[in-house]
Amino acid sequence: MHRARFLRRTAIGAAVATLATVLAPVAAQAAEATPFIAFGYGELYQNGFSEGSISWSNRTAYVGGDVHEGVIDGDVAVYFEAFTNDTKVGPTEHRTATTGSLHFGFTIGDPDKPGGINNIRVTVCGEPGHYCGPRRRFNKP
Repeated sequence: MHRARFLRRTAIGAAVATLATVLAPVAAQAAEATPFIAFGYGELYQNGFSEGSISWSNRTAYVGGDVHEGVIDGDVAVYFEAFTNDTKVGPTEHRTATTGSLHFGFTIGDPDKPGGINNIRVTVCGEPGHYCGPRRRFNKP
């Protein structure tokens, strides 16, 4: 009787340990969103802006939002650069609003880079001329 109870407890303990081992990486990969907003050069909203959120995962991030034209003629582009600390990871992503607003969504970072990305720099620029607002850096929580 004691042996059966011992075996049952051992089996339950092993199952719980296995489940924790399997579920821990899944929980670690769950995305946590960071809102962002960045403005173009000049007065607030004058040369356009971009707003949205960054959903962080283990090695990459999903960036979703909108880029809006300002009151000055020309297109507005938003640039996204992923970093591990101060080391740039992967290509620069950009989206451009040519009339009004543009909705976007994409994944940034390198899924094969150990440790992944931990911050993203966002820059909004008026085109043509590439007049840019201040670069903003958003860190992984």
